[in-house]
Amino acid sequence: MRHSRLLSTNATSQLGPQFAVLRLRSWPDLRHVSDRLTPDVIRICALLAIRPTGAPLIHRLLDMPRERAQHVVDMLYLHGHLSDGAPAAPLEKKEEAPAIAAPGVQAPKEVPPSVTGFLDRFRKKLLPAGAH
Repeated sequence: MRHSRLLSTNATSQLGPQFAVLRLRSWPDLRHVSDRLTPDVIRICALLAIRPTGAPLIHRLLDMPRERAQHVVDMLYLHGHLSDGAPAAPLEKKEEAPAIAAPGVQAPKEVPPSVTGFLDRFRKKLLPAGAH
């Protein structure tokens, strides 16, 4: 009995990006994108930068023709701006028990340290020392 070569189980490597969950790896240089495609490229990149999304859902979420969305996704994938799957999981954080909030009240979103650091430096420049 002959042993067959092991095939990749990665859906994107076998079927292309049309059936994969995609995420944005890098933004394309928009100067090299056709003017008629630029708005669609921006919308798709913005969506995939925020959350990995299944390729078949992109046109529905952005309310654009399926063929146009697929064309842009194929172009971005071939140029290396997209990858399949979610990003690597961050280091585990200790989860605190969620506080019970009143109905309809959402918990505040966590602000990344880079933003809070910037805001603290900005506040210190605007306010004299000791005036808080």
